[in-house]
Amino acid sequence: MNIHYRPIVGILLATSVVGCAPASFDDDDDTDMVITMREPDKDFSTYRTYALTEPVVDLGKLAEDPIQVPHAAVDPIIISSLEQEMNDAGYTRVADAMADDPDVVVTPGVVATNNWGWVSYYPWYGYYGYYWYYPPVPVPVNTPLGSVIVTMVDPKATKVDEDNRNLVPVIWTGAMRSLLYDSGQESAAADIPLLMDQMFDQSPYLKVGGAQ
Repeated sequence: MNIHYRPIVGILLATSVVGCAPASFDDDDDTDMVITMREPDKDFSTYRTYALTEPVVDLGKLAEDPIQVPHAAVDPIIISSLEQEMNDAGYTRVADAMADDPDVVVTPGVVATNNWGWVSYYPWYGYYGYYWYYPPVPVPVNTPLGSVIVTMVDPKATKVDEDNRNLVPVIWTGAMRSLLYDSGQESAAADIPLLMDQMFDQSPYLKVGGAQ
């Protein structure tokens, strides 16, 4: 999927796409989703260094019906997983995005939302060995979902617009969605590293010196 956009548009787009959820789920894995987007015709092969911004950005203000993200449980897993994937792709992390002049800056964000759907069941009643049922009863069910959105920008391609604002082009966006339990710990520890790995598997062009 190739989409050209400015930074804030990219974040909103990724949020809206990943925020879509089916009305019901048969299995926890049904909620998992990974989407990646790149700037068209962008050559990533010359990038070598990166800065990883911390802390993780809370994107709750961009979502409808947001819920509290368990940052203490989730954020360290997001950072460590993202750093591992970037290092495995051949990049070298620098400490300071401003002072160390990295080739790219990677920013993770997270948002959690309530996703309501309906399930139906048949209340059966027995009487002297006979059973009958009433029409199905719809029951509202909430499936809290968390989305992690990663943006990669090229700070050296910054442009100044007519309002004298610095516009940094987003050259790649990755987004994942999965279940978010109340504690956050169990779900995040299992899902985030796997989905982050899938995110980079879908983007082989990110590898240093890799084929484009």
